[in-house]
Amino acid sequence: MRIIQLILFFFFLVSCSGCEKDPAAISPRDMLGGKTWFLEQRVVKIGQDSVRHSFLGLPTFWFKLRREDVDSSYIDSDGYVGRYRVEESVDELLLTIIQLNRGTAKSYRVTYVGYDYLVVEFDMNQYVNRLYFSSRL
Repeated sequence: MRIIQLILFFFFLVSCSGCEKDPAAISPRDMLGGKTWFLEQRVVKIGQDSVRHSFLGLPTFWFKLRREDVDSSYIDSDGYVGRYRVEESVDELLLTIIQLNRGTAKSYRVTYVGYDYLVVEFDMNQYVNRLYFSSRL
């Protein structure tokens, strides 16, 4: 009787361990989309120096990336609308915003993306601009 209980217990353990699901991989596109991102800080690097502008807790620029099956839309606090594209390569993640009502496209290097935080960089007039966003959850 003891052997039968031991065998049944062993089969129970084996069947339970087979029911575990592997965690789904979350892509950077999934982490970026479906949120409103608020600008918290802007750092402009000028040679060896940098200038920091802080907007913590203030009404500030924001943008929202919507994930949809057919296309991915963009809207921001300045009233611009458009589309966005996320491009992944081995060493770089690019976020490209195409503003339809402005007729421009800009690419940003994503240096960090997390569930609540996003850091992007872009070059302008030989200065490196780094923007820090949060989802303010």
